[in-house]
Amino acid sequence: MAERWYKEAVVYSLEVQSFQDSDGDGVGDFRGLVSRLDYLARLGVTCLWLNPIHPSPGRDDGYDVSDFYGVHPALGTLGDFAELKLISYEAFDALFASFRREALHLEMRDAYGTEVELPHLRKWLAGEPDDTGWLEPWFALVRAGTAAGKVFKRARIVSEPVSDYQKWVLQDSHRYVQAGEDIRWVPRGRVSAVALPGNDFWLFDDEVVVFLIFAANGLVVDRRRTTDPSVIQLCRSAFEAVWELSIPDRGYHPQ
Repeated sequence: MAERWYKEAVVYSLEVQSFQDSDGDGVGDFRGLVSRLDYLARLGVTCLWLNPIHPSPGRDDGYDVSDFYGVHPALGTLGDFAELKLISYEAFDALFASFRREALHLEMRDAYGTEVELPHLRKWLAGEPDDTGWLEPWFALVRAGTAAGKVFKRARIVSEPVSDYQKWVLQDSHRYVQAGEDIRWVPRGRVSAVALPGNDFWLFDDEVVVFLIFAANGLVVDRRRTTDPSVIQLCRSAFEAVWELSIPDRGYHPQ
């Protein structure tokens, strides 16, 4: 990474066992910490420094670690610890204001069903008129970002003939472009030989990846954040390969 994330990070150091108790045993734990991530995000925290969390005989305040690959059972399980990689909606949303150079988005599903979109999609399917004012906050964010020199790129891999959902998206896609996004469409048959991550993602400044985990009905169920360099490289390479095969929004006219 050309620029180090920690130079501008807001680091918060905490003792898990004294921060938030989730099960009433009087000891803070990972689940309690996860439940308060939104609160920490609202404070502006971008990085957590956890004091000792490993199994320990307790002769040196936890620094005498007996198993570097485990977590202390009083704090929860490794599965509970893994939940810390989840990112709240608020923390995810904040990334769009805090990234400095480039935000890349790869979409690979034929249909989505986010809570914000569903009422408007239903109106379109029913042939009813709809007000697109609900899109304005996103357009305003993109306009402000592009005015500051930031880049927004979105690649959509779609099956053809396209789904009703994608037909609905296509009717207003030009408005996203007018706001400042560079949107490309990629017929699924073009990416057969491209190595792709398992889920949609946003990549910010080649420093942070957020994977969007969807249920079968298209609702977002999780957002997973990582700064792992190998994952960042995978996502960067996949996006660039897809981009090379893409069709600009203005030139995509599926049957």
